[in-house]
Amino acid sequence: MPAVQEPRSARRGTASQTPVPRSDKVSPRTRNLDLRPILQIPPDSYIGQTLNNIHRLGIGRRRSGNDPLSSDSSELSSESESNSSDSDKTSDRKKLMLHKRRSQLKRSNFKRSYKLGLKPIAPRAYDGLADAHAYNRFVTEGTAYVVNGRVPQNRQVFVLSYFLEGTTYDFYTQKVSMNFAEWRLKEFFEELFNYCFPINYRTEQRLRLKKCFQKEKRVSAYVHELKELYNMIGAVDEREKVIKLWYGLWSSIQQDLWRDRLNPETSTWEEIVAHASIIEIAQNVSKTKDEGSDAEYDSITEYSTTSSDSEYQSDPEYAPNPPRGNQLRNFPGRMRKFQPNQPGSRVLH
Repeated sequence: MPAVQEPRSARRGTASQTPVPRSDKVSPRTRNLDLRPILQIPPDSYIGQTLNNIHRLGIGRRRSGNDPLSSDSSELSSESESNSSDSDKTSDRKKLMLHKRRSQLKRSNFKRSYKLGLKPIAPRAYDGLADAHAYNRFVTEGTAYVVNGRVPQNRQVFVLSYFLEGTTYDFYTQKVSMNFAEWRLKEFFEELFNYCFPINYRTEQRLRLKKCFQKEKRVSAYVHELKELYNMIGAVDEREKVIKLWYGLWSSIQQDLWRDRLNPETSTWEEIVAHASIIEIAQNVSKTKDEGSDAEYDSITEYSTTSSDSEYQSDPEYAPNPPRGNQLRNFPGRMRKFQPNQPGSRVLH
C-alpha cells in the first residue's frame, strides 16, 4: 500500500493559517485625515495655541468653587440638612428661607455681572481668506463674543454665523446649518480652517521663508515678518533662525555687524537685531547728510552761475557784442570813441 504523503504544513509542524493583515497599514480614510490642514499646524504656533486655549478654558464651564452663589447655597443646604431633624415645621421654614436667599443671590449676581462688565464686542467678519492673521483674529474675537455674551453652547456657532461671509458662509451652509446645535466652538474652528486653507499651507510658508529678505524694508519690518513665518511654521532650530536673520540683512549691515565682532554662529537673535537697528540708523543719518550736502552745493552753484550771467549781460561795458553806429550814443563815455568836433578837444595828427 503506497504511503500517504503528509501535507507540507504538517511535515513542518505548523498549521496552515490565513494571512493576517498587518496592523501598521494605513487605511485610505486615515491617510486622508492626516492630510487635513489643521493637523499640520504645530501646537507651539500662535494658531495652535489659540485653539488649545479654547479647549483648555472649557467653553460653557460650570461655576467655580469660589463663586459666592455656590458656596452660600452649599452652606445653606448643609445647614438646612443638619437642622431638618428638629421638626418638620422648622425644616419647611428653612427651605423657604433658602429658596428666597438663592433667588436674591441670583438676581444680585446677574445685575453685578452686567453692571461691572463690558458689552461684548462683535468680531470682525471673516470671508475665508487663507490668511493666518484674519483667521486667528476671528477665532479670538468670536470666542470672546459668545462667552462674554453668555450664549448657550448649542447656539454659539449659530450666533457666529452672522459674521461669516463668502467662503466661510458656504461652509456653514453646507456642513453646519443642518445641525448647528451639535457643533462646539473648537470643532467648528478646526473644520473652518480645513475648509478655507490649502493642504500645503505650511509648505507655502516655508517657501515664503526662503524668499524672505530685507530688500527695501526696514530692519524692524524684516524681523517682524520672520517672526510671523516662524510662528506659523512651528519648531525651527534657534541657530537656523539667527543664520537666516543675518544673511537676509543688507550686505552693508552685515559688514558692520562683522566689524562689531558679531558672528552668526555665536551671537544671539536679540544681539543681532539690536546692533542691526543701530547700524541702520547710523547709515540713514550719513546718507541723509550726504544728500543734503549735494543738494546745497547744486543750489549754490546754480545761483552763482545765474547771478553772474545776469550781471554780465546787464552791464553794457562787458557785453559780449558791443553796440555799433548810432547805438554808441546810449552808452557811457568809456565805450564811446573820441569826437573831434566837440569844443575843447584836441585833434590828433
